[in-house]
Amino acid sequence: MEEDSEQQSIGVANALSGAVFGTAVQAGPIHGGIHLHTAERPNRVAIPRQMPFGSSRFTGRAEELRLLDRMRSDSSSRSLTVVSGLGGVGKTTLAAQWLQRITEETPDGQLYADLGGFGVDAVLPERVLAAFLRALGASDQQIPDELPERTALFRTMTADKAVAVLLDNAGTAAQVRPLLPTSAQSIVVVTSRVRLIGLGMDGARFLALSPLDEESAVELLASFVGSERAAAERDSTSRLARQCGCLPVALSVAGAQLAARPRLRISRVVTNLDDQESRLTRLSAEAVSVESIFDLSYGGLPSDAARLYRRLGWHPGREFGLAAAAAAAGESEDETDELLETLLESNLLEERAEGRLRFHDLLRLHARSRCAVDEGADAARAVVEHYLRAAVRADLVLMPLRPAEGPMFDAVRPEPAAFASPTEALAWLLVEHDNLTSALRQAIERGWDDLAWQFSQAMWGLYLNTRRFREWIDNHRQGVAAARRLGDPLVEARLLVQLTVALSRAGRFDEVVEEARRALRLAEELDAPTIQSTALAHLGEAARRRHDGEEALRLLRRALSIEEQAESGTERGAALRRRLLGRVLLDLGRYDEAITELTKAKLVLIGLSDVPNATRAAVVLGDAHARAGDFEAAQAELTAALAAVDQTSSVFVRAEVHRGLGELHHRRDEFPQARVHLQRALVLLGEENPEDAAAVRERLSAIAAEAAFATGSPDGEGALPGSGPELGT
Repeated sequence: MEEDSEQQSIGVANALSGAVFGTAVQAGPIHGGIHLHTAERPNRVAIPRQMPFGSSRFTGRAEELRLLDRMRSDSSSRSLTVVSGLGGVGKTTLAAQWLQRITEETPDGQLYADLGGFGVDAVLPERVLAAFLRALGASDQQIPDELPERTALFRTMTADKAVAVLLDNAGTAAQVRPLLPTSAQSIVVVTSRVRLIGLGMDGARFLALSPLDEESAVELLASFVGSERAAAERDSTSRLARQCGCLPVALSVAGAQLAARPRLRISRVVTNLDDQESRLTRLSAEAVSVESIFDLSYGGLPSDAARLYRRLGWHPGREFGLAAAAAAAGESEDETDELLETLLESNLLEERAEGRLRFHDLLRLHARSRCAVDEGADAARAVVEHYLRAAVRADLVLMPLRPAEGPMFDAVRPEPAAFASPTEALAWLLVEHDNLTSALRQAIERGWDDLAWQFSQAMWGLYLNTRRFREWIDNHRQGVAAARRLGDPLVEARLLVQLTVALSRAGRFDEVVEEARRALRLAEELDAPTIQSTALAHLGEAARRRHDGEEALRLLRRALSIEEQAESGTERGAALRRRLLGRVLLDLGRYDEAITELTKAKLVLIGLSDVPNATRAAVVLGDAHARAGDFEAAQAELTAALAAVDQTSSVFVRAEVHRGLGELHHRRDEFPQARVHLQRALVLLGEENPEDAAAVRERLSAIAAEAAFATGSPDGEGALPGSGPELGT
């Protein structure tokens, strides 16, 4: 009776709207009975709201959300956006968060499907369409069996509707196309680990999602552990964010582990993750594993791309180009380029700048973990050799007159020049600087001493032109140690004299004397006169810097005597010794002798096309003429040096010329011109040469004070230019 009463009530209620459903009593002329009629109850379809729950820990991504808004507003038809990125970067979270923010724009429903594009069994489009059609109100009997008919029905049912569709974890463009509604009001977001560039033909716009910035990563960790706990160990929290590569899934795993153990110090987790070999394994919690997420992408690669992925994990530096990748692969650059495109498409590599690629830090560890020990060693050796060879090729162009020796120099020297100019060679060395130092470090760690010491030779021109003293010195000390382990005293002696140059430029003259004497002893035992001469020259320069002019003269004349012996010396070596000798004579006030030695040195160096050293000799020669009172001769030397300096890639040689001109103008009481040249020298020296820059600033201050005194004005009557257009600043 209660059921009948309820059905009758429904029928009455529906009758009010003009329709009769359920059991109803129809009153009419009664000619023999009462008739009961039953109509079917309508299928009431709820508006689908299938979006995944937005994370309460959603952080950062303000710029990405703005970009999604802009893409939507710029679209005059159906909005289709592909959000791609490596596994665990937060693609689904971002897409769901954005779509939930614009729910009012899709009043007819929001549909969601995980396409499982990187699992064992990707979801077929026809299965997804069946679910979508049911959600929109179609009965099982109305859903066609074949994909084309299901697609057509889906488009028909959404033709005039404003719906949002999130197609998550798509594997291919073909998997997506049948699931696209056609209405202009619809919004579709596709997430994928691959770029799905084929959807560009369907009007897609693309958003490549990167890991969080460090501030947002720390905020995400704090959402797990609490802001007070994170703030109490601020440095450790930041370091943990970096260890996780600011990757949301890794941050979430680490955060969950800490949240489950409120007494565990964050610094303890950081210490555990310091071990790179176990880091990926530790970043797992129940069913969530960073390693397994990466495995899905790796498992979908063709075998040759997977091989390159593994081997690139052993690249020594963070960024690399095509040539280094080809060396790791052991393939041609054309073949390697195609494989790199596959890795880029799969978001297993990212392109930081045109032609410059890199791994995410955790992906790099994953690639290494999938590489067998022997394969990893083979790849690492191939890449280290590549960088050594390339550095040698650059050094031969940058320093063509330097008598560098070594197996790689012997192999490369007969080949055509790899760079068009010294400037181009130096530019390459600067771009690859981090890779070169990392390659050296890897050679040392793996015990490849035969390669390690050659990096000291190959990077000589780079250090001479940048004067990164600490690294320069460390590099050569490592080279010396490698030569000693190899039992090669000749190589050890060569590198020791190179080391003394770095120590001398850094002003560490006690060490200069110590290392130069070691080199001299070895050279005398080996009967290596060129090394003897160079060691004596460095000892002489150290004596000059210690203001012991007579000892400096004795040592330099002994070095010059060795160079002047035809069977042991070289014309260039003799000229370099004369240049140092002229500077010592100049310091001693013996101007005529200094001018004689410096003139000889300059002419020989010009004849050898050694522009940098000829220019340096001319600068000292100009100073000698100026001190002797012959300003016209000094001006002529320095003007010629200024004209020649553009032929050298060394900013330090250019700075020396401008310093020389500045001092000449100062001697002539031409304060504004002195300031101009010294300011130019300061700009050239830049921030990487603090000692030289400090000396120039000191001279500028002294000249400014002197000019103010001479003119009776604090600013020298306004005639002393600071930085301005004429200085190129």
